[in-house]
Amino acid sequence: MLVDTEDLAQMLYDSSLNAVPIPLSEVMPLISFATPGHPALDEPGDYRWFLIKKFPVSNFELTLQDILDEVGDQITDDKARHDKIVGILRRREEEWPALATASGVLLDGYHRIAAHDTLGIRHIPVLVAVKKTDREVWDEFWNEAFPA
Repeated sequence: MLVDTEDLAQMLYDSSLNAVPIPLSEVMPLISFATPGHPALDEPGDYRWFLIKKFPVSNFELTLQDILDEVGDQITDDKARHDKIVGILRRREEEWPALATASGVLLDGYHRIAAHDTLGIRHIPVLVAVKKTDREVWDEFWNEAFPA
């Protein structure tokens, strides 16, 4: 089961020293493939984006079985998505980061995280969205750490 959002937020923040700012123009192609419905994906210009190149996969506490337990009748589609990513990783093709918010919401990348777990790959890149003007404490910390 996916780790608690507050715990994930803290782990992302703890890894922020190794994060690098990413321009929105480089983020947009990744966002275009994500499922809309969260402000960071619907209004990405309202966020600053940071890449953590090596975030521990184990921090997510997410496996393929967790995904399959959650989706029920769609198991075939989700297993196929997972297996496709496993093949991509085995061929060492370009790796897409998971997308999360600084407040610990995983936006996109469930199958990528599970595929990394399946293969025993210890780290995954994570692109973190930090609200530019939000009052959330996690967002304030990130914005202080990375002044605009």
